[in-house]
Amino acid sequence: MEQMLTDVQWARLAPLLLGGEGTSGGRGRDNCQFVEAALCPAT
Repeated sequence: MEQMLTDVQWARLAPLLLGGEGTSGGRGRDNCQFVEAALCPAT
């Protein structure tokens, strides 16, 4: 799967997402994949 976000963009976005290291609650298996799916237009 081709990624929409660059590594630089992801590095800026990742700390803002819930479920990361040091946060309470559930953990996403792959936050990057989730964000990419949310950004992808429905076809």
